[in-house]
Amino acid sequence: MTVVDSGVSDNAARVQAWPLAQLKLAGITPRPVRRFVEVCGEEGAQAAIARVLLWPLSRQLPGHRNALTQVWSPETIYPGSDPSPQPDRPVSYGQCGVTSAWLIQQMSWLRRLRAEYCVGHIDFDRGRQRSEVHCWVEIGSANSAKRWVIDLTFDQFGDRRSKPVVFARHECLVNQLIEYKAEDRIRPRKVRHDDVWGRYQLLRAATDELWRSRKAKPGS
Repeated sequence: MTVVDSGVSDNAARVQAWPLAQLKLAGITPRPVRRFVEVCGEEGAQAAIARVLLWPLSRQLPGHRNALTQVWSPETIYPGSDPSPQPDRPVSYGQCGVTSAWLIQQMSWLRRLRAEYCVGHIDFDRGRQRSEVHCWVEIGSANSAKRWVIDLTFDQFGDRRSKPVVFARHECLVNQLIEYKAEDRIRPRKVRHDDVWGRYQLLRAATDELWRSRKAKPGS
């Protein structure tokens, strides 16, 4: 059985190649299938497929952040940053670049959706405040207000913005007076040529070891 709604738009018809069984395997139950077809009509087939693929990612991000918090170290911090612990400093201080590099490598299955490692800054309150150089991940066209922003180290920016994980459309963040502005965008395969790669390898080894140790525990 295939999903077809010829009454929505030409974009919706593009999903006819998606068997219902595949949608269910992706976590889409019959009721959300109707919404899937609606998004095809409103935003296009690519946007609808992106939602299907991003839905499980949204549930994984808190676990990723938790694991990273346990393995960040002076060796993975941005060079030149003071690695000594400070009582008023978030645990993610100086870890945005290596964390974003780690995340985008974990998301290899999303590369067709144009995932990019971004370097730039964040404007708050319509530019009244600006962050220092920051790194994050974006999914989607750089020119689209509907692109997704993923930031696992957002707690670097003070108490009133202390939520550690951001996963939202760019336009939604702008409406909250938070605007991510990338000055450089790097595709996943090219991250290995960036200075962050050595620290990424250390972080990857540390998270791999953490997960191995968790699996080795009885009852895990």
